[in-house]
Amino acid sequence: MFLPFFSFQGDDLPSPMDDDENTLAYYGVNDGAEILMNEINVKAQKAEDAKRKEARKREVEEQEQRSNVIHSIRHSEIRAQVAGAEIASNRLGN
Repeated sequence: MFLPFFSFQGDDLPSPMDDDENTLAYYGVNDGAEILMNEINVKAQKAEDAKRKEARKREVEEQEQRSNVIHSIRHSEIRAQVAGAEIASNRLGN
């Protein structure tokens, strides 16, 4: 649950009250303050977190695949350069 409050004494933004163990006095809530209660759907929040985690996992896997492709291309280019150098060396040596 998200509980912000407004004191209406010049506060532009609500102050979150995010610890159930603290009293209203701890947060400075006094007479005339308005407490807004916004319930959080825990199941929906967990589902959204799971979606974000899965999306991040897919992004990392895609980046790894792209990295592997780039690595393979570079490795092939190096092998081709080495082979070309060996051919040139053999022609010069003969």
